Amino acid sequence: DDRQGLLRYKRELCRLALQLYEDGADGISTFNWMPHHQPGMVADPMRKNWGLGAIRLQMHIHSLLSDRTKLEDYRKSDVVLPQ
Repeated sequence: DDRQGLLRYKRELCRLALQLYEDGADGISTFNWMPHHQPGMVADPMRKNWGLGAIRLQMHIHSLLSDRTKLEDYRKSDVVLPQ
C-alpha cells in the first residue's frame, strides 16, 4: 500500500544494478539476492513484512536485469508495478 516507499525501493534497486554495469559488470548474479542464508544477520530476510508489492517488485526487476535500457526506462518511470 506504500506507493512512495515502493517507488524509492524500485529506483534504488534499479540504480544499484545500473551502477554495476557502469562499473564494468557484464552480468548480474541474483544467486544471493535474498540473504536467507544469513539468519540472525539480516532483519526480515524473507521480506515477509514487506508485503506482496515488494516481492512482486523484486521479481519484475529480475526480469529486466539483462536489458540496461529497459532497466533505466523502468527506473525513470513513475510506474511501480506494470499491470
